Amino acid sequence: MGLAIALRSICLLIVLFAPFAPARAAEVAGAVARLQGTATAELAGASRDLAEGAALRPGDRIQTGAASRLEMRMRDGAVITLGENANFTIGAFEADERGGVFGLLRGAFLAISGKIDDTTSSPMTVITPIATAGIRGTTVWGEQSTDTLEMALFEGNRVFVEAQGRRVELTEPLFGTTVVAGQAPTPPKRWGDPKIAKAQSSVAFQ
Repeated sequence: MGLAIALRSICLLIVLFAPFAPARAAEVAGAVARLQGTATAELAGASRDLAEGAALRPGDRIQTGAASRLEMRMRDGAVITLGENANFTIGAFEADERGGVFGLLRGAFLAISGKIDDTTSSPMTVITPIATAGIRGTTVWGEQSTDTLEMALFEGNRVFVEAQGRRVELTEPLFGTTVVAGQAPTPPKRWGDPKIAKAQSSVAFQ
């Protein structure tokens, strides 16, 4: 199982990084809105420290430090917050369209994909080592650990999570699903208040 996850992680990085020629990497996908603690971005083998206002580019592999939080505002209006020790990649991104493709290798994130009533534009896609999620017009939380992905809908009306050829849709706020490596997503289930509070805390600024 560990080998399968490692191979998918490598494939994930290839898919996310392959499209970026140097000219494309010079484009701006968004910017750092808030930062608590430390975060870095790596692009084409060069690493840089992030600070509030720093530009984010397609192909950036972003890592946050211990007890850190990072809020990113993308050019399409999406807002993405990362928790501590996260490893997140900005993949394919078109500034004049909603959506985009992102990779989550590790850690927690909160994504506000844009207008809550937006049901017609391209979804934001988040690829992890064990599952793929499509997010459109919603606020969603997720966390990727070594062999488990948890995802919950906080606001809005549609998120899909797909793994092992099976797809589940989250259509009610505070419902979530769990994906264990090599297994299909669990049916949507209403999360209890303690679990919701823990999820919110994982991406909350102090």
